[in-house]
Amino acid sequence: EYEINFLQCYPNGLLKFTDLCNIFQITAGIHADLGGISFSDMQEHHQAWVMSKMRLEIISLPKWKEKVTVKTW
Repeated sequence: EYEINFLQCYPNGLLKFTDLCNIFQITAGIHADLGGISFSDMQEHHQAWVMSKMRLEIISLPKWKEKVTVKTW
C-alpha cells in the first residue's frame, strides 16, 4: 500500500504516469525479494530480471494523499 505524496503528482493533484510505473517497479522488486529472486539472489548466478514492458489501462489516476494498493501474483 502506498500513499501518494505531492512530489509524485502533476499540478492538478493527480499521480504522474511515470510515478505510477515506479510504484509498480518497486512492488515488483519487493515481490522478487520475497520470492528469492532479488537482484542479489540473481547476481550469484550472473543473472538478473528486468521489467521491460508495461501495459496500463487507466480508468482514473489516484490523487494526492490517496492510498493505493498494488497486488502481484
